[in-house]
Amino acid sequence: MTIIFMLPEAGITELERGVLKARALADKYADAVDDAWNSFWDKQPKKFKGLGLLITPKEASKFSELSSQDVVNIAKREVGTGLLDGTLYLIDELDEALKKAGVRLAEEKIPAALSEIKGEPAYKGVIQGRVRLVSLKRDVPSLLEGEILVSEMTSPAYLPAIIKSAAVITDEGGVTCHAAIVCRELKKLCIIGTKIATQVLKDGDFIEVDANQGTVKILKTS
Repeated sequence: MTIIFMLPEAGITELERGVLKARALADKYADAVDDAWNSFWDKQPKKFKGLGLLITPKEASKFSELSSQDVVNIAKREVGTGLLDGTLYLIDELDEALKKAGVRLAEEKIPAALSEIKGEPAYKGVIQGRVRLVSLKRDVPSLLEGEILVSEMTSPAYLPAIIKSAAVITDEGGVTCHAAIVCRELKKLCIIGTKIATQVLKDGDFIEVDANQGTVKILKTS
């Protein structure tokens, strides 16, 4: 997808049309797989509710054999997990596991009372609006028309929220990430790779998104 961002903005070339067509087809099948997966889990007993986004492939292949305690442990993953040397750890267990493995992660230091963050423009423009944090698929319906979607990253499941949003801001991603591609297609303002947007911005904050410069200014906190 990088070729799209290297070509001049003026006019869509035949190559761009071909790439975007391929992307649309890929998203179509990605959405279909997502729908089939969610439909499968919706039909399972109540105790398995919500496991679809948290379960590993190995566990899913034998999900009917999971004990009640297994289900409880899997549900705890919603707060976040980390994979280290093939083992899945809960976020609150990860620090100790990293320490034992001799791995030290770089920390992103956030200044107190930070009023502006920076990222990489994916689709240009300037707009003001209120923040809506979308961390999980279940948060998608909470975003109101014209709000600014702020997330670690997006996926096909976020598309309804992206369509309603005035702009999209992500912590992660490069010019070929899902948010960048979709926002370019929808002509939706987008800033990616801020690293700290979800830590600095809160629901209801009134902000200015300058996707020409790649900056996000907090005009009024919630």
